[in-house]
This record gives sequence, C-alpha cells and structure tokens, in this order.
Amino acid sequence: LLIILIYINIYIPKNQNNLNILSNIGIFFTFCIFYLWMVCLNTLFLRYIFICISYIIVIISMGANITILNPFIGKLINDKIFSNDPLFIYLTFAYTILIFLVLFSLQKTARKNSIVPS
Repeated sequence: LLIILIYINIYIPKNQNNLNILSNIGIFFTFCIFYLWMVCLNTLFLRYIFICISYIIVIISMGANITILNPFIGKLINDKIFSNDPLFIYLTFAYTILIFLVLFSLQKTARKNSIVPS
C-alpha cells in the first residue's frame, strides 16, 4: 500500500484539486478494505449475493460502452468513435477475428461434447 501511495503522489497531475485526489485515495482504500473483507467472509450466501451484484455491474458497464470490450464492434455500433491510426485498426480487426474464432471453437467443442446425440 505504501508503494501505491507513493506512486499516486508522484504521478498525480498538478491540475487536480485536493478534493479529487482525496476522493481517489478514499475509493482506493475502500476497495482494499472491501476486498479483504470479502476474502475473510465465511458465509456462502453473502458471497453469492456479492458475486451476482458484481456480474450485474459488469454486464451493465459493458452494455453501456461496448468499446471497452471490442473497439471494432463499438465503432460499427457507434459512429462517434474516430480512430485514424492504422496500427490500431489492424490490431482491433485481428483481435475481433480471434474472438470470433475462439467463440466458434467453444461452440463447436460444446456441441461435440454434448450428451444429446445430434
């Protein structure tokens, strides 16, 4: 934690006000405390509740901004995204093709290992 605080102190932009810096540090410590509390939590029911809430938050954030997951698909959906860098376009195109290949392979494997004969 001390190393992270030193890193935060060195690399904080000078144009931020103190309230913004303190809120970022407070959010960081809240996350650390919450994580340690979750690790030490022994009740299975509360863990399931927190896992479900986490999944819901991730699904909502991915649905609100699909460019987090894949910039190429996000560019097809949203025309406000501009990227003129050819390397970025090539990398996201290759990344999209690899995602589709992995999903196709998973679907093919699931169908092959199915209990119900086709």
